[in-house]
Amino acid sequence: MSNAITLNSYDNPFVGACPYKIEDKNNFISGFFSNCVSGKSTGAISVNGDTGWALRAVCVDLTSALGYPLEKSSFFYHSMGIVTALNFLTGALGAFSSALKVFHAQAIGDRSGFIESGFSFCASVAQSVGGATMLAFRPCALAFEVLGVRASAVLQRATFISGQTSAGVFTVFYLLMGFASLCRLYQLREFKYAYSQEKDKIRFLKGRLCDKKTLESYTKQELIEEAKKTLPHSIKSDDQLKKIGYKLKKKKIELKCEEQLQRIVGKKAVMRIKKCYVFSEKKVRDKTIARVENAWKRCAAVQSLFALSGFMGCVASVAGFIVTGGAGVLALALIWISLVIVPMTIADSYSYYIDLQNAAPGKYDKHLLLLSSLTALLGTGAALILTTFFSLGIIPIILTLFLGVFWLTMNAVSYRNILNSEKASNS
Repeated sequence: MSNAITLNSYDNPFVGACPYKIEDKNNFISGFFSNCVSGKSTGAISVNGDTGWALRAVCVDLTSALGYPLEKSSFFYHSMGIVTALNFLTGALGAFSSALKVFHAQAIGDRSGFIESGFSFCASVAQSVGGATMLAFRPCALAFEVLGVRASAVLQRATFISGQTSAGVFTVFYLLMGFASLCRLYQLREFKYAYSQEKDKIRFLKGRLCDKKTLESYTKQELIEEAKKTLPHSIKSDDQLKKIGYKLKKKKIELKCEEQLQRIVGKKAVMRIKKCYVFSEKKVRDKTIARVENAWKRCAAVQSLFALSGFMGCVASVAGFIVTGGAGVLALALIWISLVIVPMTIADSYSYYIDLQNAAPGKYDKHLLLLSSLTALLGTGAALILTTFFSLGIIPIILTLFLGVFWLTMNAVSYRNILNSEKASNS
């Protein structure tokens, strides 16, 4: 099956949504979803999901493909795979904030941000729907395994339909996730080419913070019309409206340029660019250039991993509907592990590490971690009870305990990091 999409500073369709909306700066919904949760909690869920996914793929899917399946491994598989159902919540949150980012990008004329956020929105919707089907599939699959031949026709049909629906929805999700990452890689490619053509790197970077050519190209009438949108009943003169319109256009362009640059090099690098000037000391300029170059290389690496796992996940999911046995199943298991799970786990883990250091905690991070911990206890408890009841041996028990302890430990690390961040912000 599939795994939770990460929500983090690199591909996040949720964190930092709609920081400023020209028409409605005090919009309650925008403010609520902009800092509802952060990568400190969603990153932990993603890493937990990746780890469980990898463990299930190696210990169940791969061993089965090699002809050495663990007895009744489906108990462990479906009990601990319940984390996938959390996609229902994280996907819904991502869809709401991605929609806000779409409107925000449209308001400030950020075409690349509009397209990327659009793909993120569609991917989040698919993620949420896939998570909802998993809420039905996991319990049905467990009940089917427990009952065996005594399972009713209705239960068999429900298990099959929910499982196939989930697989189909997550196939779409993988494809959309790949396209979202591809949009970011295209922006990186354009930036890298323009950067390589400039000798004065600092002047180029400062210029990327505001597109002055576009700003100066607006006519007087366009500036007046822009002001009238904000002040529809104004009795100010045309000259006054022109000045107001110029400031509004400038604000939009600055927001667009800054957000485009942040998507490529990150917020910290943008702050460093703002503090660096052409006449700054050479040491300061060199450090700024090095920070920017390292930032975009890291971003390119992470987005490449997400694109790889997205497109290969789509291919492997489609192949899963066709391949039925033999060498094909083994090849498919190896593709899932090496080209989907491993790249996503690396990208998610790195992004989670960055968010633990830099991300501001969200209002409901601790609530989300509590829900994740309860899910871990539920999955671990169900797996242990079923494994013990059916006397399936020590290996499933060890795997279950390892994953359960790992899951709770990651949540505890995030929870403590959030408390420390809150103390630091209040002091």
